Amino acid sequence: MTGVDSGVLALLLEHHPALLSTDEVARAITAGDESFKARDEVDVAVRELVESGLAHRLDRFVFASHAAMSYRYFEAP
Repeated sequence: MTGVDSGVLALLLEHHPALLSTDEVARAITAGDESFKARDEVDVAVRELVESGLAHRLDRFVFASHAAMSYRYFEAP
């Protein structure tokens, strides 16, 4: 998992059960960097988290999956 993936997942877990728009996620992760590269890294991270089952996507919104929430509770402190 890349640093961007980890950052996106941490953000989704922090806001669970809320749905965050992909624009909100991008702004939070990139600290407002509007460059294509920064936004693309976030888009790729969201896609990979969805593909791996750690996040779900609903139109323009994304949220942590049950699997991600369960893993959070089993992580070592």
